[in-house]
Amino acid sequence: MAIQSKLELKRYQFDIDVRKKHHIYGKNDKVISFGEWIRERTCSCIIVEMKTDIGCRNVLVFKLDPLQPKNSSVKITDFGLARSLKTPSKLENLYIIPKRYCALEILRNNDQSSYTEKSDVYSMGVLMWEALSNSEIPYSYIADDNLVARVKLDNEKLNQPPICNPQLWSLIESCWDDEPVWRPNFEQIIDRLTYIKPSKVSDVRPPITSYEPSTGYTFKLNVDVAKNGLLDGRFRETYEAQWLSERTESIVLIKMNEAPTKYELLFYKEFNNHPHIIKTFGFVENNLQSIMLLQERAPHGHLQELLKNNLFEPTSMVLVAIFLQIMDAMMYVINQGMIHGDLRCSNILVFQMDASKPKENFVKLTNFALVRPNQPLLSEDRRLIIPVEYCAPEILRSAGRLNYCELSEVYSMGVLMWEACSQGKLPYGSSISNREIRQKKLDGEILPRPWMCDRRIWPNIKKCWNNKPQSRIKFKDMKIQLSNLDLESQYQFKLGIDVKMNDRLHSRDGQIYYNAEWIRKNTSSIILILINRETAEHEASFYLELSSHKYIVHTFGLVKNDPRSTMLIQERAPHGNLLKLLQSQQFKPSTKILKIIFLQIIDAMIYIIDQDLIHGDLRCASVLVFEMNPFETTRNLVKLTNFSFTCRNDPSFKNDRQTLISIRYAAPEIVQSRDQFNYSEFSDVYSMGVLMWEACSQGKMPYGVDTYESDIRRRKSNDEILPMPNACDEQLWEIIKGCWYITPEIRHTSLETCEYQLDVHVIKKNPLNGLNGRYYEADWIPKREPPIILMIMNKETSECEASWYFKLNVHKHIIHTYGFVRNNDRLPMLLQERAIHGNLQILLQRKRFQPSNKVLITIFLQILDAMMYITDLDIAHGNLCCSNVLVFRMHPTNSTENLVKLTDFSMARTKDCSNVDVKQTTISVRYCAPEILKSAYQSNYFEASDVYSFGVLMWEACSHGTVPYGSDTSIDNIRQRRLNGEQLLPPDDCDARIWTIITQCLLITPEIRDTMEQIQLELLKIDYK
Repeated sequence: MAIQSKLELKRYQFDIDVRKKHHIYGKNDKVISFGEWIRERTCSCIIVEMKTDIGCRNVLVFKLDPLQPKNSSVKITDFGLARSLKTPSKLENLYIIPKRYCALEILRNNDQSSYTEKSDVYSMGVLMWEALSNSEIPYSYIADDNLVARVKLDNEKLNQPPICNPQLWSLIESCWDDEPVWRPNFEQIIDRLTYIKPSKVSDVRPPITSYEPSTGYTFKLNVDVAKNGLLDGRFRETYEAQWLSERTESIVLIKMNEAPTKYELLFYKEFNNHPHIIKTFGFVENNLQSIMLLQERAPHGHLQELLKNNLFEPTSMVLVAIFLQIMDAMMYVINQGMIHGDLRCSNILVFQMDASKPKENFVKLTNFALVRPNQPLLSEDRRLIIPVEYCAPEILRSAGRLNYCELSEVYSMGVLMWEACSQGKLPYGSSISNREIRQKKLDGEILPRPWMCDRRIWPNIKKCWNNKPQSRIKFKDMKIQLSNLDLESQYQFKLGIDVKMNDRLHSRDGQIYYNAEWIRKNTSSIILILINRETAEHEASFYLELSSHKYIVHTFGLVKNDPRSTMLIQERAPHGNLLKLLQSQQFKPSTKILKIIFLQIIDAMIYIIDQDLIHGDLRCASVLVFEMNPFETTRNLVKLTNFSFTCRNDPSFKNDRQTLISIRYAAPEIVQSRDQFNYSEFSDVYSMGVLMWEACSQGKMPYGVDTYESDIRRRKSNDEILPMPNACDEQLWEIIKGCWYITPEIRHTSLETCEYQLDVHVIKKNPLNGLNGRYYEADWIPKREPPIILMIMNKETSECEASWYFKLNVHKHIIHTYGFVRNNDRLPMLLQERAIHGNLQILLQRKRFQPSNKVLITIFLQILDAMMYITDLDIAHGNLCCSNVLVFRMHPTNSTENLVKLTDFSMARTKDCSNVDVKQTTISVRYCAPEILKSAYQSNYFEASDVYSFGVLMWEACSHGTVPYGSDTSIDNIRQRRLNGEQLLPPDDCDARIWTIITQCLLITPEIRDTMEQIQLELLKIDYK
């Protein structure tokens, strides 16, 4: 911490000499708060917490006089990146570079030694631009700082601010000269500023007391209308009103706190006749020194309040109808060349509402205080209020209006839809600051899927939130897509016509079960399930989606009845659920029968996982028994049910219901988080293990009936597992324990709980040449396809490495791993698919594969596909090279006949890993990025470092498998050659377009390398037709 004041610099002790008071603001590298002296001093101070450039945020304002500029006083602060111009910098971290503000020579050299007075002059030019642009962030239209560095090096300059006069703009441009020597020094800047006359920028809003609308007054208070009681206006004071004439429309009076902008005024005057835009009658003259506007009254108030207070609980069909009306209004606004600027549920007034009938709902758009033209403005309103929770990221990168457009409105429309689907919950909640929300948006984070959001609506919401505005859907297209959602067709049956409800059976977790019978000819036994409104649509959708599987309870469809409830018809299980049968001793299955039952449940779970779903509540009570025989395996049939906790296998999904987590059955990562953020296939595997334990224990409650949940949490957090049940088969017990690994990724994957055993399921054959005894040929028992290999892993690193294989197992261009293989030597042994052609490096070196350039590009694109998947998971591969690319199909000229897969995750790590200690092997030194080479612990791995290695991989492939940096076997020699700046040369006959892409990957500065996605786009542009 640092304390800034006018006092001489000395050391003070926190909480002894000074204490921290409330927060002022924060930045990426600093948090600044008001300070208060405890002893010795009484003057004002601030406390700066430094986690480690010239910009407006580093200028503190002490005095501000808008009428007499000479009376203003500012001081610069933030010396976190300061250095001496006379002595070399000793800063250890070379990557703290303010890319948007720094000079070009800093970006080119990627080090701190290029800082000079002239580099600060460049930043001074950016500061002046920023101040004249209403504090807009430089290059605000580009989200990624690394891409900013690239466009700056490509000589893309900032545009002249609208209020900047030619003399000032000439000075700013001179600060940005490519050659530092031609830039002015600070004394010259002062001289030139002295002779520049400032432009006059008038405030567009007059004070309220002297305001008179240009349209004139249409009505007079107490003559035409009367003001009554205060209503709950969301943004402005709103009063009940009544006509003093014979007019009958319901009306309100709105008191404005400040004069409307000319654009708001224009909107009320010119664009006042759309059915879904609030009707404005005009301004009301009064003697209260207030600006009053007369508008029609919405009998139900605004949408957000209705939803939040559960006064309106619309179905998905009704929500879609409301969204379409809002989009209709917005298309009209856009067509008039305007932008609303503040789309949210509280700006939607409800005139008619019916929670179940879409056509009985009518809403209108209101609050045009932030309306503006759909084009850059010549002047900025410096009092502009930005609705941070609702606005698009490009707005936050600018404090002005320049980035508002239809596509920024689309983003806000997505937030509005999210808010409505969340029953009126505020985006990001009330416990998070605007600063934190802003940072989340600038980092590309989106709101999580609401628990009750229909699975067909959610993809349309996400289309609104692409970080690149030009990639977002437009209102017209979104309206077409939402209009085509056929949500009515979900009802297949009618109560009293197709099906008859009989006596009530029981109720559980918000569901009521009834005996039922078909009215028509169908004779199958059925039940009716009435699901409460909160979870109805969500749960019903999963029953219907999964109903076709033979080991999942069959749901015939939805029954149309009371529109406020959801009713399902399901087949009836004659024996009830497995737990009750076991506990009552009505069913005492043998181990052989239990295995059959487990396999049926696993079959259902594999199907569920293939649909990209998580069950979330596996237990014996969720298993229905249709046939049972304790002795004959073929006469047992069970089906999975209970989808109340089911969710998409999507990290962005959020369960914001306050539901009770099944602590006894839930995986440790669920118990610790107390929500569904950590639900995954692996958490279901854990619960499957508990289900099997419960069944083997004849329905015994896990952890005992009388055990408190707090005790279960503690025992799970201490890695305690359940004891082996009495008379449990040992082989089955090993499978159960394999479900309970603390590291989720090494639990049995795809719920293949039949763990492989050497010489029982697979046989180990000859070692594969040149792989140091790590890989062995193998065959299935009995022999069958596909080909397989066995990998012997290092005991110390096996759990970590295996976790990457299992986590990345689903991608078509990543090696498939079947699971662990138990063996008598107790070696960590992994079973994987085998590439019959071996790895790409050997094939190229031995000239067994001589691919054309077109085929090489196909191979590169397949590797990139795998790498983009890995990068999206915030993982760095760490060892990209041709020997880690396995070839499954190859053809030298036909690009469609090639298939490769990525392997070897021994050096993989998460992007933010800071303590990985991995030896720099010969391969890593030849292929790794320069920033890795300079690090003793390889803690700098991230996407850019993998991009560098991918460039070396492409070089190697274009060089027919030539080893980078020749046959030099000394790691130290290669490292030194590279540190001395030795670069790879273009391979013979390498396509110039491919070489250009390779050079972009091999740039020394990580921030200006292409991303994996950009490389993909560049490769796709190459056409060999």
